Amino acid sequence: MMRNLFVLIIIALLFTSCYPDAKISPAETDTVSTSYVRGTPFSDFKYYQLVDSVMRIDNAGNVDYEEGIYDQLIIERMNKNLQIREYENVTNFPDSTADFHVIISDLSSIQVSYYWSYIPYGSFYWGYDQSNGFYSTPLPNYVTVSANSYYMVDIIEANSVKSSDIPIFWRGIMQGIYTQSMDKRLQDNLDIMFIQSPYLKSLNQ
Repeated sequence: MMRNLFVLIIIALLFTSCYPDAKISPAETDTVSTSYVRGTPFSDFKYYQLVDSVMRIDNAGNVDYEEGIYDQLIIERMNKNLQIREYENVTNFPDSTADFHVIISDLSSIQVSYYWSYIPYGSFYWGYDQSNGFYSTPLPNYVTVSANSYYMVDIIEANSVKSSDIPIFWRGIMQGIYTQSMDKRLQDNLDIMFIQSPYLKSLNQ
């Protein structure tokens, strides 16, 4: 009898230790992932061009640039991280040419029940040039239980903005449960993208 009781206690302890506390904060739902194309000469790059607005894409593939509450915060934080890594914004060097472009997308409206193999960029402008393109994105691997914040940042080839086939050098994705105040979470998650990507550093001085 005592042996059976001891076994039951051990089993109970194992089961309770395997299940984390369900009462987690929204920040604890945040995930950050990065990927890159091996062999990309990131250290040879120096100048970049960063979009001045965030693209919003919905399930129907519609793209708009209506400014969101966190757009400028995200753009400014991305700009800061790139300059910490010794890259220079080409807008500050009018006689120079960008080595890569940085595009930021808000995919929060895309639901997991709608599977994409390609998400359209829509139309975007670099100076007087207009381009349309598509980029691949990983299939969703989670279940949405409440409003979700989902941003994607891409570093793409500078010379491909006039092409429908846009090579992506690097991609960062950050997502989590949406809350009313996300300033610090978004900034921290953008910083984590660069912590995960130590190869993003210019040595071209």
